[in-house]
Amino acid sequence: MKKLVLAAFMFCGTLSYSQARLGSSYSDIYDEFRASYPQTRTTDDNELLMVVSSEKLQTYYYFTNSKVCYRCVIYPKTEGALNGLVEIYNNRYVIVSSTEWKMYSNGSIASVKLITYDGITFFMWEFIE
Repeated sequence: MKKLVLAAFMFCGTLSYSQARLGSSYSDIYDEFRASYPQTRTTDDNELLMVVSSEKLQTYYYFTNSKVCYRCVIYPKTEGALNGLVEIYNNRYVIVSSTEWKMYSNGSIASVKLITYDGITFFMWEFIE
């Protein structure tokens, strides 16, 4: 039983790594994940993008021209990570459907959608108000 509880805490610690950080600055996110060697590049649409990778997740932070995160895409690399995030979202946020949640924080509303596109399943976080 102790091993199961320890494994659950370790898994949740990995998932907390994937928090969306909407509204955060580029420098704050970069500083937070500096030890993970985040990759930065410009998208085809000329947007600044930062990619942070871990064993179970790959997280993409998209920034406005003023370097504020406005979109976050979280790609779970395993079924366990996918199911773990769904469970966390079901417990912490308002369930809109089996593939969508809303998160309310400091007067802002974020939409979280589970999307499968071209065989890849990911979560997309965006402000809606």
